[in-house]
Amino acid sequence: MADEQHDEQFINQLTGCQDSLYAYVLTLIPNPESARDILQETNVVLWRRRSDFEPGTSYNTWACKVAFFQALAFRRDKGRDRHIFSEDMMTQLADEAATDLENLSEKRTALKQCLDQLPERQRWLIAQRYSAENPTKTIAQITGQTVGAVATSIYRVRCALRDCITRRLALGDSP
Repeated sequence: MADEQHDEQFINQLTGCQDSLYAYVLTLIPNPESARDILQETNVVLWRRRSDFEPGTSYNTWACKVAFFQALAFRRDKGRDRHIFSEDMMTQLADEAATDLENLSEKRTALKQCLDQLPERQRWLIAQRYSAENPTKTIAQITGQTVGAVATSIYRVRCALRDCITRRLALGDSP
């Protein structure tokens, strides 16, 4: 029963990190098809080595390390392809991407808090553009504004959000 519970927790962690793990692999191998292949291979290795994972440590860090070695193996196999990064470059990219992934949760929390502080109109505008994925032209038609006015408003709100997130992260204001 303990093994089943451990496997269930492992599967939850594995499925929960797929987007960030794919983004990590994509920084190492900037070809979407190859990155998906490496992600699949990484998932197989993670599953086979699930007993090696130490609970209480960072699952994402461990998964990224496995993905890094899978990307190195891919690079080795495709060694003559001039579109593949050198091992030194891959190591540097891997380190930077791993740091970015660790900070992603904090950035998301800060973004949510900053969005919550926006006036209703600005929150609606951002939701229309990014959550509903409406093009600027559609938002302009809905609001009766020009496309340029809507684009300018979105730009200003995005700048305000960027500044708010930067302040929150600098102050450690994000839980």
